[in-house]
Amino acid sequence: MNLEGRRIWQVAAGDTNRSYGQLFTDWNVIAIGPGSYGPWPDCAEKMRNDGWTARKVGDIRRFYEIADGDIVVLRIGTNIILAVGIAEGPPSHTEAFGDVDGWDLQHVRRVRWLWHGFHQFPNAYTLDWGQTITPGLKPAAEEWLKALDLTEPTNPSPLPALPSPSPEINAEELDAYFADDGCDTETIHRLAQARAHVVSRHAWYNKVKHEPSEYETIAYLVLPLLKALGWPETHTAIEWCRIDVALFDTTIDASDTLRHDANLVAAIEVKRLNYSCLTAKDQAATYAQQAGREDCQRLIVTDGLRYAVHVRDEDGQFSYYPTAYLNLARLRDQYPIMKCQGARTALRLMRPEWGKSRAVR
Repeated sequence: MNLEGRRIWQVAAGDTNRSYGQLFTDWNVIAIGPGSYGPWPDCAEKMRNDGWTARKVGDIRRFYEIADGDIVVLRIGTNIILAVGIAEGPPSHTEAFGDVDGWDLQHVRRVRWLWHGFHQFPNAYTLDWGQTITPGLKPAAEEWLKALDLTEPTNPSPLPALPSPSPEINAEELDAYFADDGCDTETIHRLAQARAHVVSRHAWYNKVKHEPSEYETIAYLVLPLLKALGWPETHTAIEWCRIDVALFDTTIDASDTLRHDANLVAAIEVKRLNYSCLTAKDQAATYAQQAGREDCQRLIVTDGLRYAVHVRDEDGQFSYYPTAYLNLARLRDQYPIMKCQGARTALRLMRPEWGKSRAVR
């Protein structure tokens, strides 16, 4: 690749707990947050007043310094490159990326990716660390980039348009949906109470700057919601065969033969609060797809507040993007950038009754 006279930018695709590499390459973007303070430069003073560091404000400033035609190197960690591309057009501030697996990434810039894959340097610190946006490359990474055989299009077609954000739905709309779906008043009330409890508890954890363990997350955040959804304790197992929370067929009586592979209908992988739900899917899938667990059609990854709900496809696999995604603190009907449904479908898929019809809507 010809680098002469061109600026190069390293852009982190998340952190050690999450990777947005596939999301960014799928949509031809790079994105950075926090974006909830509004567009640059008006957001800078608001961020400082709210306690954000000068380094983070500087990250966003550098993001807006990336120019049309600059080279973008998408990295994860300090020695892995996921993609190389060319920045196109001006930056923007869009709510389409306002709720991405726990992060608000409304600062968005389009990138025409010329190469994406996985290249790992043997030296653990070939790339820079600490900042999301970094100008330039160290010599070893620059030499690799020069040797990359890439052809830049001379008359490229326009990049596909980004999706419009789905509007938020309020609690009353969600309650009405479940009423129409056949839920009784008591169940709807329990769900509303469980949602309020989890959101309140999450706010308290953030206020006191306490990160609960996975066990505490299960006890105080996950189990209250499962109980409200109708899962009996007898059909809910904690730490069962390496599955954080295993859910068993509720049409079978609670007996000595209940908790076996053949009766497993959903596997839940629980991460610590504010950790990624998308990144942990592969690990959880290995447990759900073991031989004898063919009726385990649902894989759920959660940090207690957010839920990524995957349903097996026709090939028996769980895709990267969930079937539905739920943020209990910010209810949305759809998540176009993750190509999935939102709160209504996610909660419906998590109910014990879903397994009887397996209809996704």
